[in-house]
Amino acid sequence: MIEVLAAAGSDIHWTWLIFGRMHPMVVHFPIALILVAALLEGWGLVRRRTAAGDPAWICVSLGSLSAIVVTIMGYAFADQKSPSPELELHERFGLITTIAAVLTMAVAWRARRSGGTGGPAAAYRAFLFAVALGVSVTGHLGGELVYGSLFDGTWLERKKPLQTPKDPPVPVAVNAVDFEKEIAPIIKASCLKCHSATPPNKVKSKLRLDTKETAFKGGSGGKVLIPGKPDESTFYTLLITDSEDERMPEKAPALPKEKTDLVKKWIEQGAPWPDGFEIK
Repeated sequence: MIEVLAAAGSDIHWTWLIFGRMHPMVVHFPIALILVAALLEGWGLVRRRTAAGDPAWICVSLGSLSAIVVTIMGYAFADQKSPSPELELHERFGLITTIAAVLTMAVAWRARRSGGTGGPAAAYRAFLFAVALGVSVTGHLGGELVYGSLFDGTWLERKKPLQTPKDPPVPVAVNAVDFEKEIAPIIKASCLKCHSATPPNKVKSKLRLDTKETAFKGGSGGKVLIPGKPDESTFYTLLITDSEDERMPEKAPALPKEKTDLVKKWIEQGAPWPDGFEIK
């Protein structure tokens, strides 16, 4: 059913999953090497020593090459997470910083060829200090994704004035739709044939509808469920469309009006789905 949008990456190979989950563990290796190189060059600048000496060159080279691997791991890890502006910002900073680190390695090689003095040495140090700043910012953004804001729970956070939520929660109706008894059976009977990871079922359009997390994540075309807005939720609109080619469930009679009205009412009430409840 609803062959439009992406689900939770159930078709990702297990090796890619493991590769991605190693990202938080190994990401500190290139960060540490770049920062050590920056400290060495900063000390050398103060002492007026030549640039790109052996210790700094080893740190820059290993840090830049390992940053490439770690960045790929980061993208593999991001495939397992729900998209968000914070995640996208972290990815962009990471990619830019990695490219800058590789360029720094190239400039460092040129500086070594010129004896560690002159324009190449100055350019190398400028690149290196910028990359050190870049990995610090990128690491901070990654840390906030894992641990939350730096100021969460601190006195700075507590002193913030109370703010009214931009989108207040949708009030629960008196005659609330029972998801487990009314909506889950519809999904099981009409959707899971094409949108479930349970063999021999398929995961069309990368959309899984058997768990809360995957259903609300959506898929390759976007989200299918917009709580409180059935007319913007393809989970509902594709049930009632007049086009037989687009209507869901695919290659099956249209659902009775009482069922589509039930789905609409459920979404209007905020599309409540009990945590941990999986449709099987």
